[in-house]
Formats: sequence, C-alpha cells, structure tokens
Amino acid sequence: MELFTKEAYCSYEKEVITLRRMFHQIPEICYREEKTAEKITELLKSYGITRVERMFGTGVVAILGDETKECIAFRMDIDGLPVTEKNDVPYRSCHQGMMHACGHDAHIAILLMTAKILKEKEHDLPCCVKLIFEPGEEGDGGALPMIEEGVLKSPEVTKVFGSHVWPKVPLGVLEYVPETCFAGCDRFDLNISGKGGHGAMPKEAKEPLAPMAEWILGLKAIGKSEKNAVISACACQADGYYNVFPDEANVKGTIRTLNEAQRTRIFHKIEKLTKKCNKKWGIPFTFSPVTEYPPCQNDAAALEEAVNACIKTVGKHSVRKGVSTYAAEDFAFFAKECPSAHIRIGCTDSAETGYPLHNPKFQIAEACLMYGVELFCNIAFFHR
Repeated sequence: MELFTKEAYCSYEKEVITLRRMFHQIPEICYREEKTAEKITELLKSYGITRVERMFGTGVVAILGDETKECIAFRMDIDGLPVTEKNDVPYRSCHQGMMHACGHDAHIAILLMTAKILKEKEHDLPCCVKLIFEPGEEGDGGALPMIEEGVLKSPEVTKVFGSHVWPKVPLGVLEYVPETCFAGCDRFDLNISGKGGHGAMPKEAKEPLAPMAEWILGLKAIGKSEKNAVISACACQADGYYNVFPDEANVKGTIRTLNEAQRTRIFHKIEKLTKKCNKKWGIPFTFSPVTEYPPCQNDAAALEEAVNACIKTVGKHSVRKGVSTYAAEDFAFFAKECPSAHIRIGCTDSAETGYPLHNPKFQIAEACLMYGVELFCNIAFFHR
C-alpha cells in the first residue's frame, strides 16, 4: 500500500510545517495549555473527526476508524517550558518567558497531520485509532491522570505508540531502544536541622553547613559506585550571613535509575549515609524522596511493530539502535498499563539544529516532521 503520492507528500509537508510554526508561537506551560487545546480541538473537527473530547483539563483525545476493531493509540505531549526563546525566527514564541524548547510543537503537528491523513484514508484502516494529546509532561505529567480518567478505555487500547524529536539523532534517522528507553526519576529534599549562632562562637552553635557538605560528598560517592544511574545534588539553601550560622540547610536533587532493583539499592545506600551523618554530627537529617516517573519500558512486540514501521519510513539502513537516556518521560505510565513503544525522530542537520532539548536556542530541521507522520501512518495502516 502506497501511503502518499509525491504531490500529496509535498502538500502534507508544507502543512505540517505550518502547523508546527503556529504552535511554536503559542507555547503554554504545564496544565495551562488552553489556547493549544482549543486549537487542537478545532483542527481535529475540521478534519471531519467527530469523536473529539477534552480530558484532564487541557488534554485532547480523538478517535477514528471502526471502534469494533482492535484499538491502538498514538500519544504526543503538548506543553511548553518556562524558557525565554533566543532564536531569531519569524515564528518565535509570542508568550514571554515560555518556549517550546523540547519540541512538543513538533509533536502536536505530527499527531495532527497523522489525524488528517488517517481520516482521509479511514476506510483503509485495519484498526481503530485513538489520538492522545497529553498536557503537562514537563510538570507532574498528564499521563497518569488521563489514564485514571479512562483514556485507555472505551474503546480499550491494546498498544500505545509515542515518539520524540531527538537532537542527538541525525535528520532522516529513526532510533529505537530495547527495553528501558527512559530512566525512572525521583526527586529528593534533605533537611538538616541545626542550631544557629555567632560565626565567631562555633562551639555554641550546631551549624548545618559542614554536615551538608559531607552528606553531598557522600552522595557523589554513591553515584560513582553505581553504574547506569545518575544521582545529583542540584540545589542548596542555607540562610546564614558572614558571621551567622543558619539554623537549617536544605539540599534538593534528582535520582535517575533504569530499574527498580537499582533504585532500591541506591535508596538503601542513601539511608545509611544519612544515618551515619546524623550520628556523627548529632543533629537531625531528614531525607524525603518523591517518585515522579518510573522507568519507561518498551514492550518487545510493540517495539518490533514500531521498528518495522520505521524501516518502511526511512529504510533499514536509517534505523538504528540507541541507548537508554537518563531523561524521564511519563509515557512510562502508558507503558505500565499496556504494551507500548517509543521511537526517537532524528531532527538535526546543522549546528543550528544541534542544540540540546530545553535549551533556549533549541531548533529542529523541519523535514523531520514528515518522518514522524509517516512513522505513525505506517504503524496504523500496517497494524495486524
């Protein structure tokens, strides 16, 4: 089955670039994506898709195809970041202090163009398709709340596919990762309660700064002892002065792991470190972790289907195996619910498009957009 004629491809490419630039101008951060959600809904309905609904506030879900058939889903994220854009382009962000610095504008455009094409060829679809536009991925994540609201039900989804534009992958290349594609993510606070006092009278105080420094160095030692994990103390706060010891000190950071056994082992080591420092310094150390996202696991069968679609899209020699990233993705919650696969779309063809995700100069080679559209269409039309 030929997906597009050359003329149709050129037309779709022009349209998907226009869509991406439009959404690039109106980035909205976590759970405030009102303009974005309204525009997505408007466009989906203009394509003739009748079953379109809002979910979890600014999330949007659309369904097309025969609902009596097996249902697969495509999920993309829609939120921007609190980043001030530094790109000098005509379609730069119009929202001060906000930017699509993670490529979610591209993701919206890819899924919308997929929706339009699937609707035009709906009679050829071998399955039902659910399109999930997820808010808040850069915050607490919209995946779990949408799942709790039933996004994978009515009709029940059997597989979920996602993708992400990826600056470390060249334009024209699609990349997959067996098993764990994104790390699990925990954030933590460490609070140290001392006794403030005069900087010239240290024996009369129980200052928390030296204990905090020792704990951080111990944490770094744990990080060095663990392969395939990232443990970072990222922020410290202690409100003292030149001659004033503070009462308290606080450390904030992140822990990234690729499996639950590793995570359990690391937390055990941190617990031992904390107790050791507590005993040595004689002041309370309180370590408080919060789990954000679990590791994201690609299902073998779903990934095989996605990789076959990658080969149809760019050819076998332009599909490559990648490695796990320590970035986290709440696509992991979809992967915990049903077989899922996540693919990286190469988006770099120059220095200008080589900036990392979340950088204020992040840009994509826009030719990558149609690779994403073709990938999703190939999964849908060749699903068996």
